[in-house]
Amino acid sequence: MMVSKVLLLYGYHYGTTGSFIEQSLRRQVQLCAVGAGHEQATEPGWRAGCERAATLQEIYQLLPRDFEPEVILVVESGEKFFPDGLQDAPCPCWYYAIDPHFNGEWQRDYALLFDRLFVSFKQYLPLFENVGHPWVRWLPHAYDPHVYYDHGAPERDIDIAFVGDMDPQTRPQRVMLLQALQAAGLQTCFTKGIWKEEVAKLFSRSKLVFNHNHDGVFNPRNFEGSSCGSVVVTNPAENLTDFFTPGENILIYEDAPSLVKLVQVVLSQPERLAQLAAGAAAVVKQHSWDQRMIDLFTMAQEPAVPIRTHFSQQQQMRANAMVYQSRGLPGKALSYWRSIAWQVERDFEVPVRITAIYAQFGFFPQMLALLVELLEMPNPPVEALMPLRNFMVEICCEQRHTRGAELLLEHFTTIAAEQRQKLQALC
Repeated sequence: MMVSKVLLLYGYHYGTTGSFIEQSLRRQVQLCAVGAGHEQATEPGWRAGCERAATLQEIYQLLPRDFEPEVILVVESGEKFFPDGLQDAPCPCWYYAIDPHFNGEWQRDYALLFDRLFVSFKQYLPLFENVGHPWVRWLPHAYDPHVYYDHGAPERDIDIAFVGDMDPQTRPQRVMLLQALQAAGLQTCFTKGIWKEEVAKLFSRSKLVFNHNHDGVFNPRNFEGSSCGSVVVTNPAENLTDFFTPGENILIYEDAPSLVKLVQVVLSQPERLAQLAAGAAAVVKQHSWDQRMIDLFTMAQEPAVPIRTHFSQQQQMRANAMVYQSRGLPGKALSYWRSIAWQVERDFEVPVRITAIYAQFGFFPQMLALLVELLEMPNPPVEALMPLRNFMVEICCEQRHTRGAELLLEHFTTIAAEQRQKLQALC
């Protein structure tokens, strides 16, 4: 492995993917971990907490004097951490894009700031390739065998267990399947809000682990349940057969009736259950986070052009602006959009994006002033403002903004009759 010093950036949570990657890297390289929330961590190793949008310069000032990173690895951490200035990093900067089925809309912009891009789900590689990123590789999820192993419970007294999101609003199909299992009279334990060792101990008491791959993407629960000596019962997922062989080391259901029948049958066949569990335990040994990090460094050694020079400064500023806008950091987003505005004359996207930020975060006087400025242009960007139309009508009426009302009536012919009447009353 050619790299020996890594700066790992991620927003800390005890059970997040970044925490597993951190512990794996600490076994392989000299590591400093920095990010929002790290001041709460209890695991050993050098780390530092910082603000959610801390600059790279601020992060470097936190590092030990004798630590000069050879690589910066940013691991996706949801809402928690978006360091500023990554495009100016003095060393290679890599990104692990996790859960693109949730985050792809902004991750594809974020990717422009990095030299190497690793994606957790194979089917989402084109999402990043299509924005022009020339170096994109698949790095699947994995598991930590130092946490997820058979903890040797006195007996497997639970027929089937599950740990995860059970919100009926966001996971209605999952909840329906779990209810079907409970209605079948099985010994179940379905819970959430426990992490790592507590999950492993529960799985070690369970004959089966239920899994539901949301949106058809392969989640790490498939590995974690198998590594604890249980048999995972899951719905199909893209690329699942790259890891498991259905019927030999994992069980696949299609719907609630097939799930209940499958579980009942396999629980009545102790010998087959033991064979499945042994097969699964053998398979997952190849899919630890330690092995994934070896794969990451191996792939990253492939010859490639300096990627950050592949994209213009304006493209990178726009990427920052889009990410900060979508992640709820309006001050940072405005800073980047305004920097772009200085460079690009009469580009409607920039003031329209700024208008959207003002609307999204409640800066209504600023929004109305910019709206007037845009609609008084010789060729106003009416189509670009259409997604904001109803909101702007509402704010003009609330703020009793006469000029805004006049311009909305003039340029937006499709305003509903009731809204039109309210605007006309202001004029």
